[in-house]
Amino acid sequence: MLCYFASREDDYSQNAKKITNLCKQLFSNKDLNVELATRDIFFKQIAKADAIYFRGGSTEKLLSSLKEYDGLKEALAGKVIGGSSAGAYALSTYFSSHYEDIAQEGLGIAPVRVVTHYGSDTMPPRVNAVEVLKRTAEDLELIILKEGEWRVVKQ
Repeated sequence: MLCYFASREDDYSQNAKKITNLCKQLFSNKDLNVELATRDIFFKQIAKADAIYFRGGSTEKLLSSLKEYDGLKEALAGKVIGGSSAGAYALSTYFSSHYEDIAQEGLGIAPVRVVTHYGSDTMPPRVNAVEVLKRTAEDLELIILKEGEWRVVKQ
């Protein structure tokens, strides 16, 4: 399932088609059913999904949308979940702000601290982002991702 709640709504279908086609190419030997998440049946879609991808966009918009769903963490338990940019931030316990030198709270679905777009020319985090997160919840793994990098976190 593709969750684009962080994106502009006029962006949903075009990007969903791209990702769906890419998934079908990468997993041509699998019978895939790629579905776009919708707010009104989101929990039903989660229950049916094996994997859920939270796309980037506005972290604030995504967090606001996801906080409307009580029991989301429990609903996602046992699922393969992934997120890029705002999606990774929302899933994390703490993430770097791109606007001020603070650690922001994610949903805590993945027990990690995350910095995305590290070293990016176009969307870099704040200069002190890593240092701020190093001083926050030091018991959690700190993941620093450059453009195009990804990490697997197993629970």
